[in-house]
Amino acid sequence: MEVWKIAGRRLIATVQERPIIFNTLVGGTLCAGSDAVAQELEQQKPSFDSLSSPSYNGKGVNQDVSSFDGWRFASAGLIGAFFGGFIYPAAYARLDAVFIGTGLVAVVKKSLVEIATVGVTVNGISMAVRGLMTGRGPADVMTHVTNSLPEVTKTDLIVWFPYNLVAFSVIPAVLRPATTSCMEALWQTYISLCSHNYNNNSEHESVHVEDTPSPTTTLEAHNLTIPVSSATPAVVNIKHSLSI
Repeated sequence: MEVWKIAGRRLIATVQERPIIFNTLVGGTLCAGSDAVAQELEQQKPSFDSLSSPSYNGKGVNQDVSSFDGWRFASAGLIGAFFGGFIYPAAYARLDAVFIGTGLVAVVKKSLVEIATVGVTVNGISMAVRGLMTGRGPADVMTHVTNSLPEVTKTDLIVWFPYNLVAFSVIPAVLRPATTSCMEALWQTYISLCSHNYNNNSEHESVHVEDTPSPTTTLEAHNLTIPVSSATPAVVNIKHSLSI
């Protein structure tokens, strides 16, 4: 027990001496790792294009290790380093200054304001950066963020509100950025999976189907052409005399 107390005091001293370096490294490492986990999970669900890939084994797994997205991995690390080292410490300190104390009312106010301001902003930026870093156009990214943010914010409230209650009432302020980065790493896994669904939906929408006969009926000069099936080129031409 004494060893853990000494280690804890040493950790707190290190954070106090170099808070920006410590929080930046923790945030970047955890968020990059969470994205790697998310990409591994996504490998279990093949994308629309991977079904015809030689690396697809027919069991829901794409075995092509080259599909690991390094740009996305790097962007997750940069996001985690930036928010863990600069945004979260400043935001939580500001909330502590505005809503003073650890009473229930003050803690609830801090928790809700954090979600409504920092949470919404971080989620929007994270989804936008992921889209842009993987080559999406600004219009596609804006549409994705606009459509996804309400559901993401609802989930944010469910996940982050309990954590904020604990963070603002129990966790020391000096350690809060590090513990928040741990939560953010898990959260960014969820954001990565949301981005995966967004990517698949975009792929489906961009597919152009050619050589598919339209299921229409054409009437020309007493000839009635009826497609037998929209999947086959065969048609039946019926000579039909019309009286109008």
